[in-house]
Amino acid sequence: MKIKAPFLNRVFSIAVFILASLPSLVRAAASCEDGKTVLMNGVCVPTQAATGLSDREPGSVIATVIYWLMGVLGIVAILMFVVAGVQYLLAGGDEKKTDSAKNIMKFTVMGVAVALVAYMIVYTVQQLVAGDQGTGTAAY
Repeated sequence: MKIKAPFLNRVFSIAVFILASLPSLVRAAASCEDGKTVLMNGVCVPTQAATGLSDREPGSVIATVIYWLMGVLGIVAILMFVVAGVQYLLAGGDEKKTDSAKNIMKFTVMGVAVALVAYMIVYTVQQLVAGDQGTGTAAY
C-alpha cells in the first residue's frame, strides 16, 4: 500500500507545529536556589564563581595569546639562527652545507618579517575598529 503525498504533508505539518509549540509549553525555573546561578530571562545561568572561567573579555584573551605566540616566535627564531650559525661554522668549506645554513638564516628572517607584518596589520585594524586615534595605548 502506497501512502499518498497529501497525507504525508499533513503529518509533517502537524509534527512541525507540535515541535514549534513545545518551547511555549515548557516553564522555566522561577528561582535559582543553589547560590551559584542567577536567573536570566527565566533560565538559571551559572556565575563566574561556579564555572571557574575567567571574566576577561575575549579581546584581552586573544591579545594574551598573540603576545605569547610572538614570544615563542622570538625564541624559535633565535634557536634557528644558532642552529644555522653552528651549521655554517661546521661546514668546513662544503658549498651544500654553507648554502643550507644561509637558507636557514634567510628563511628565519623572512618568517620573522612576515609575523611582524601580520602583527602590525592586526594591531592597526584593531586600533581602527576601536576608534583609537594614535594615542599610543592599545585597547588590549
